[in-house]
Amino acid sequence: MLFRSLMGDFRRKYPAIQIQCDLLGRSQNILKGDYDIYFDISANLPSSAVAIRIDEFDMKLFASAKYLRENGFPKNLEDLVNHQLLSFSPGRTPITYWELTSEAQEQKVKIDINPGMVSNQPYAIKTAMLDDQGIALMPSVLMKAEVEDGELVNLFPDWHVPGLGVYMIYQKQKVRSPKVKPFVSFVKSEFNKYRHDF
Repeated sequence: MLFRSLMGDFRRKYPAIQIQCDLLGRSQNILKGDYDIYFDISANLPSSAVAIRIDEFDMKLFASAKYLRENGFPKNLEDLVNHQLLSFSPGRTPITYWELTSEAQEQKVKIDINPGMVSNQPYAIKTAMLDDQGIALMPSVLMKAEVEDGELVNLFPDWHVPGLGVYMIYQKQKVRSPKVKPFVSFVKSEFNKYRHDF
C-alpha cells in the first residue's frame, strides 16, 4: 500500500521519470550502482552512501488465532522456545535471538530462537502466520488490519522491539541526478502523508 500510493503520486507529478521497482534487491547492490535509491531498515553503509531516516516502527509478537487454539498460548516469553517460530530477518546476518523491551515492567528479555522458517521479506512471514504455521516478531504496523479482524493476535502487548528506523539510501554522487534529486525531495517532503498506508 505504501509504495503503491507513494509511487503513484510521484509518477503523476513527474510523468517523464521512469521507475523500476525491485522489492527483492539487497542494499549492497546500491554500492555497485545497480540501484539509484534503496529503502532499508539498516543504515550501516559505507561513507559513500547517504541514509536518510524517514520513519520508524516497532516490532511485536504475533500468531494466528487458529495456531493459538491448536497449540496453546505461550505462558510467558521464555515459553516461546516450545512453539513453532517464524523469523523475519531483514539484514544480511541471520537472527539468532529476539530481544524485547517492556517499558511498563522496565525490563529487557533476550530469547534465543531456532526458527522453522526465515525470510527477509515480511509478507512471506505474514503469509506463513496467516497459514497458522507459528509465532513471529513482526512490524506491528503491517499486522494492524489482521489484528483488528481477529485473524492475528498480539501475544504480549507490553513487549516490543522499539524504534527501528526506515531509511532512504542513495549514493552521494547521485544526489544531483535529474531522476534521483526530485524523488529524494518528494519523499522527504511528502512521506508523512503515506506512513499510515504501510
